[in-house]
Amino acid sequence: MSALTETEINIRKQTLDAELAQHKSALNELEQKKTSITAQIYAVSGAIQQCDLFLQQLNDGNDKNVTSSIPSASKKKAKGANDVAAAVMS
Repeated sequence: MSALTETEINIRKQTLDAELAQHKSALNELEQKKTSITAQIYAVSGAIQQCDLFLQQLNDGNDKNVTSSIPSASKKKAKGANDVAAAVMS
């Protein structure tokens, strides 16, 4: 059995450093995508709320069957962007 040399350890360390950098980069990209998708969720939710408002206005606000398809804060506590996004998607 041969002993590891300092050179072999340094080569392995460089390989691991490069792999770590790749993982950090991938994580950063995912975080940016999450931010973008969360913004899209808010935009679509706002559009749904606007449609609900238009439906109420068309029915002079007398139609009790027109309800928002977006859960209200009382149904689900919204603590942050993740919770709001989760509530909207449920």
